[in-house]
Amino acid sequence: MRLYHALILSALASSVSFARNLPVAYDIVDLGGLERVTNENDLTTAFSFAGAINNNGQAVGTSEGKHTVINSVDDFGIANQTIDINILKPIDFSDANRSVMPTERDFGFGIQNTGMFVNAINSSGLIFGYGFQTEQVQLYTKNESGVCVASVVSNEEREQGFVFDLNNNLTIITSSVNDNLPIDPNITEYTNSRVFSANEDFAVGYANIVLEKDECNNISLSANRGFVYDLNTNSIVKWITPLDQSDQESPAFSRVQGINAAGQFVGLTHQLEDDQRKVVGFIGNVNSEQLTEVPSLSGATSARLNAITDDGAFAVGGSNSSSQLNANQAFYYSNETQTSHLIGYLNAQFKSSEAFDINKDYLVVGTSLVSSSPRFHHPFIYDIEAENASIIDLNSMIDCDAGWSLSEVRAINDDGEIVGSGSVLVAQEDGVVRGEVHAFKLKPRVRPANQNCSESTDDSGSFSWLLSLLLVLLGIRKIRT
Repeated sequence: MRLYHALILSALASSVSFARNLPVAYDIVDLGGLERVTNENDLTTAFSFAGAINNNGQAVGTSEGKHTVINSVDDFGIANQTIDINILKPIDFSDANRSVMPTERDFGFGIQNTGMFVNAINSSGLIFGYGFQTEQVQLYTKNESGVCVASVVSNEEREQGFVFDLNNNLTIITSSVNDNLPIDPNITEYTNSRVFSANEDFAVGYANIVLEKDECNNISLSANRGFVYDLNTNSIVKWITPLDQSDQESPAFSRVQGINAAGQFVGLTHQLEDDQRKVVGFIGNVNSEQLTEVPSLSGATSARLNAITDDGAFAVGGSNSSSQLNANQAFYYSNETQTSHLIGYLNAQFKSSEAFDINKDYLVVGTSLVSSSPRFHHPFIYDIEAENASIIDLNSMIDCDAGWSLSEVRAINDDGEIVGSGSVLVAQEDGVVRGEVHAFKLKPRVRPANQNCSESTDDSGSFSWLLSLLLVLLGIRKIRT
């Protein structure tokens, strides 16, 4: 482990001196989390992670916390009993009292999954993401006379995208299905939806659209399609047609992952090449129907774009290659040269990484796999304009005695502030120090990071590995996937 850190420090030393926009180091701010229920009289700070940050420095994410719900009937047949449970809830880290979870069991409560996940915040402070909801669907079958009649009611779990404004108004992108009616070519029917990114006027993501219905007009075939949602009209105004238009048994999909201030958006879609279907990244515009396929790394069969700069100069994401088909690697695309370039990875043994965001100074942040057993990630930063640019572990750019092990980052704003999640040592009231999973913010500074900690401090590995494993077990990486 110490050898690995030494290699990271060596890489840092060789790259920072030639960096154009990269800061010397970062101060780390613990963003904390919501209170949670552990027993009748005990509330403690809980697990949290940051999903986005805007250019005002406002960070948002998700935290497990106490939530009071009303049971329609309890185990003894008593109606309207209130209970306290723990659930994953949206959180504005600058205002933890900004609550968006409905009080009753409604939005945020599915059949198997519960909670609401935050993926974006725009400059106006609108928060975006998705939650779960259970919907009752009436199914129909043909009777002996060949007439379609109502049969069973199916409880189905839906993912629903949402927008939450400063006045605590929650707008849900609800399912839009014409039950028991044939498909209308002039109406797009859809069920599940997620929102991944937003600017001042539009939110983007994907929904599961209905492609076919059976003879009784039950949904029989569907596929994910990227969308653009107009925040002024609260409606989906654009659906992204996949680049692959072939007629195959498995329908092609598209997803929109990011959008910039100018209305350019990026994502991934199926494409057909030499009769073989592959996944490619694309760039589009809210004012155009045309999609531009972005060249992936050499020999790629799967690629995605997650973010694009406001000036449209660069887009970032992950792509496999002919030399590494089993894992994606972080890369960036230059619009000027129309070429894609490998960013790299933190551990050559795994060669697995992905870039999630990029700011106006062309600083790229993402996550790279550093261990497979347990599966363990570190966050990275990369300066596109640096001479001899190289990927840098963000753990090497904070003080080693800060008590943190950073696991992932999701976003960077134009001031260079970065948000993510990691494990931190927290002192309890009884004097016991324990590890917790918290969201953090990294703030650039001019003073170099202290990386000269003692052996005992540096090798608190059992704590950091255990907590990073907990991040995986709690399902963090399902967000924005």
